[in-house]
Amino acid sequence: MTTNTLRSLLFFCAYRGQNRRARRRNFASTTCFFCPPSSSSSSSSSSSSSSSSSSFVSNSRRRRCFSTATTTTNDDDTIAMLSSAENATAKRIAKLRTSKTFREKEKSVVIVGSTVLREILQAGALGASEEKKKKTIRVKSLLFAMEKKKTSRDGESYDDDSQTTTTTRDALRRDIADIAGGEEAKNRTEYYATAKVMKKLAGVENADGIDLVAELEMPEIREVTEFMMQEKRIEKVLCLDGVQDPGNVGTLLRTAEAFGFDAVGLGPKTCDPFNDKCVRSSKGTAFRMQMFTWKTNEEFFEGLVNGGTFELKRNVLAAMLAGENCAEVARELDDGNNSNNKVCLVLGSEGQGVSEEIASSIRAITIPTPGVTESLNVAVAGGILMSSLTVR
Repeated sequence: MTTNTLRSLLFFCAYRGQNRRARRRNFASTTCFFCPPSSSSSSSSSSSSSSSSSSFVSNSRRRRCFSTATTTTNDDDTIAMLSSAENATAKRIAKLRTSKTFREKEKSVVIVGSTVLREILQAGALGASEEKKKKTIRVKSLLFAMEKKKTSRDGESYDDDSQTTTTTRDALRRDIADIAGGEEAKNRTEYYATAKVMKKLAGVENADGIDLVAELEMPEIREVTEFMMQEKRIEKVLCLDGVQDPGNVGTLLRTAEAFGFDAVGLGPKTCDPFNDKCVRSSKGTAFRMQMFTWKTNEEFFEGLVNGGTFELKRNVLAAMLAGENCAEVARELDDGNNSNNKVCLVLGSEGQGVSEEIASSIRAITIPTPGVTESLNVAVAGGILMSSLTVR
């Protein structure tokens, strides 16, 4: 290697080093894309917080922005933004959606979409009594989807997630304030979430149609005897004995509400009514319908007979392939001899039907089907039977 060549190589290395140091200085002085500067209309406290996030941003901090909640300032308030599905808050909400055990521990339920949330809030409270209608369902947190806007930068089009939508947020805030009052907002947290985060929160492949995800306080589900002793006006009850499909459970909850049933009982192995698919299927009925549970058949019988004054062989009815005609039983219960005017309909699992011990202890009814189909889907059968027992 000649002397001139060696000098050129050394000069080139020194130039690259200087250029690299200059680029580092320029990088350190720029604002992190995920930590936008504060708005000029923000309060002094918000401005100081935002300006600190807009100062020196190291390489390690820039990487952390992808897994932490950053702050976005919007007009009169500051809301954290979830930009990574690995964020602790995003993981917690996703776990609430998928884990029954975690939901019961946290006493929280995840709702997807503003339409279902409004239906739940506008219905107000659990149960049919005026006293309970005054109680509102607490909204613990709201996660708003970022609005994607096509923007041109340097002649190229791209999806800019840094632009946020305020229409859904402000409208929901007004709705919640009208229903729950201004005090409710003090204990509620709010976030913005990117499309990638919303996909994880909602459990969908495409989050384009999802405007928000909400965390709500879980309504109370009491044990059957306690429930029957406390609720004296319960007359029409639907009991699900091991119905496992969330779509069927959600549909039955919705149908029971439509036909004026007062409560729904949930037996062992029955799908959780706050399963995300069940909530979507029921259109939020699980937050409006009173519910109770039982762990053993003994608890079931004791609760209905001693607590609810039902008569097992008269007005506690099991949907079976073979039994009395449901229309005739409905007329009999409406002939004036059923002094307490109560009725309890029990539906069994999709594959096995009502458990043998329960079926043998109560009254079996069936739906006459002149066609060749032997059995009906449990949600369809439940709808027909509830209609028959209501219009009698």
